[in-house]
Amino acid sequence: MLTPEQVHAHYGMRPSKVIPLGTTTVTKAAFERRLAEISSRFTVDTYDLLKHNCNNFSDEAVRILTGAGIPREILDVRATRSGRRWQRRRLRTNAAHRVR
Repeated sequence: MLTPEQVHAHYGMRPSKVIPLGTTTVTKAAFERRLAEISSRFTVDTYDLLKHNCNNFSDEAVRILTGAGIPREILDVRATRSGRRWQRRRLRTNAAHRVR
């Protein structure tokens, strides 16, 4: 895990928020086995920006490690400013295609 300072040094950006998610007793080997079990659900073909994205993967990974998921406001991309902007753009694009 990178600290906020390491994220800034490595990627040149600062996290907007740091949310402690707890600790784990799950071993690396057990975690990797569980990741292998769920990997088929997280592919290019199953990806959906609003419904099945990296936040959903993170939620499952955190559940494996801690027994609890990530906060709802992070999991629901549709509720974020970026998600709403993407939805509006998609609606405009779909409307433009119907007009043609």
